[in-house]
Amino acid sequence: MFTYFIFDVDGTIVDTEDAILEALHTALCDEGITQYEKSDLGFALGIPSTTTVEKFNVKSKREFIERWENYEKKFLQDSPLFPGMKEVLETLKKQNCKLGVVTSRKRQGYEKDFIERFHLQHLINAAVCCDDVKNPKPSPESMHLCMEKLGASPAETIYTGDSIYDMQCAKGVPIKFALALWGAKTADAFSDADYIVEKPEDILNF
Repeated sequence: MFTYFIFDVDGTIVDTEDAILEALHTALCDEGITQYEKSDLGFALGIPSTTTVEKFNVKSKREFIERWENYEKKFLQDSPLFPGMKEVLETLKKQNCKLGVVTSRKRQGYEKDFIERFHLQHLINAAVCCDDVKNPKPSPESMHLCMEKLGASPAETIYTGDSIYDMQCAKGVPIKFALALWGAKTADAFSDADYIVEKPEDILNF
């Protein structure tokens, strides 16, 4: 059905939710902002740190983001791939599908903490990070760029992600969107999703 498979990274390929929120919560506490529980910070998942920091009254946005990112580097070292995810990517590749990534990670973190750490260089044909575009997710700009790099047409392309921002990004093109339920954990607020996949292996049905 589809030839071009584009994926979000955090919460879709890598189980990073706890690490990202723990890093943000720790950075906020360093700033003296203690009214948030880690469970209150889920809105930060799937959008760039520069967008998230606008929600808080911090002394220096640049310094806060640096502190948050340093904590992330520490906590992300223990974040695993979701079970079965690498095998799905390898199977799609063997079936001559082209694979892309559209992520809210910065390019440096994407290359070091994702591609190099999990040895995925041979699988991903094109990737667009938040600092590759002027308007990252939920804008469709990054998706358009990734599809251009892949040579993909909308009718042949599907994007798999776990956040409302992922869905908005896909719908802005528009292309089909599959909700990764293993990352989202609930289908609430995803009534516009074209597909809901309960485990990574379900992607192979496409």
